[in-house]
Amino acid sequence: MKLRYLGIILLSAAVLFVARAATAAAEEAVTSFAQSAVLSPAGGLSVSDEIYYDFGLPTPHDISFTLPLTYHDDQGREFRMAFHLVSALQDGSSISLVPDVTLATVRITLPAPKIGSVSHYTLRYTLAPVVLRGLAADILKLSVTGLSWSVPINQATMRLETPAEPADNVTCFTGAQGSTTGRCTVEQQGKVTTVTSYAPLQPGETLSILSDYPYKSFTTYLESYEKQRTTPVALITLAIFALGLFIAAIIGFSLIRNRPRNG
Repeated sequence: MKLRYLGIILLSAAVLFVARAATAAAEEAVTSFAQSAVLSPAGGLSVSDEIYYDFGLPTPHDISFTLPLTYHDDQGREFRMAFHLVSALQDGSSISLVPDVTLATVRITLPAPKIGSVSHYTLRYTLAPVVLRGLAADILKLSVTGLSWSVPINQATMRLETPAEPADNVTCFTGAQGSTTGRCTVEQQGKVTTVTSYAPLQPGETLSILSDYPYKSFTTYLESYEKQRTTPVALITLAIFALGLFIAAIIGFSLIRNRPRNG
């Protein structure tokens, strides 16, 4: 009798183990996110992302994430960088992507795998400019993995080449956007910085980097978006004012011309 109960217990444990293993295998995740970036003296960033995505069980569907295009400084000012997609590959083959670019973000949608449940995506794009001119140093603050991933990122790393060595220690952060803590490490070798996460990023979390460089190390910097936004308004206002003056001049000239003359 005891052997019978022991057999039932062992069988139940085996079934539970298999069920948990199947559930774990079915979980989607970015198994690896490796970024290689080069910061130019002009302040632009050339980026190459290598993304390995495991869809778990074969349930094909597209995936998407966003890259922030705005930067906020301590004074609350907004700065915007431009995004340009250079190329995109899926499992070594070229694919056509149409990023959804807004004032604040760019959303990138990646197609489902054609075969199997794992895909390797390679994205090459540029961001420019990305450097903010501070009062005493040039500042780079960047989200490496982007935002709004709906699955965990098991491993994330960034290799950054810069034209100048950092003026201070490079800091990395993990967590929600704006986080000031990090489960990541920084390795600095001259003009090459490597940032690596040592714990999975949960859905919605990002790996970010913050670095200072000697003042005026670059030739182009982020400009206040408020300034860019108000410039067209000022031009429209000036045009309306000029049109009003023109109409007033025509009316005045017409009145003078048609005024009755004495004698």
